[in-house]
Amino acid sequence: MKRVMQTLVLALLVLPLASYAMGPDHQFETGVQFQLPYIVDAGDIPGGAAIEDETGDVLLGVFGNWFYNANWSFGAQFDIGLEKPAGGDTQFLITPGTAWNFLPDAMFDPYVRLDVPFNITGGVIDDFDVGVNGGVGVVWHLEDLTGVEGFSFKTDFDANYFFDSELFSLTLFRAALAYSF
Repeated sequence: MKRVMQTLVLALLVLPLASYAMGPDHQFETGVQFQLPYIVDAGDIPGGAAIEDETGDVLLGVFGNWFYNANWSFGAQFDIGLEKPAGGDTQFLITPGTAWNFLPDAMFDPYVRLDVPFNITGGVIDDFDVGVNGGVGVVWHLEDLTGVEGFSFKTDFDANYFFDSELFSLTLFRAALAYSF
């Protein structure tokens, strides 16, 4: 656990240095997000059958992305559960990942994502677990509408699987406000 945290912190410190070395054409994006997962299969979680086909822990988080070029980004997000399950702890997730944006100069920019979520504690999993997350979404660039350069709204649909707990969920609703600089 300690090594995972050290690696993530080191990666987040190295990205700004890499961006500086690559030149001014590369940019950062940061924002806040809200997610509503839906549990499809609770795997081998004790009492899992009782939570299948239910809404998972509502998540609120922050994220940051570094764009290698106009299409490809690397980043991480930190999410915290807004609800405590009965007898459980508050859920904390750290999720590094990558995304490919297909039309970065268009007002509506579709993208695909691939992430590796780390459930630190809490939620229905209640222990450290690692998973995989893939999704599709769209960025709505709001510069023309708001007059704020770099302001956008993002939404996507994700599928999530955690290996140890065998939990499979769908993020039916994920909304984010982002600012690029």
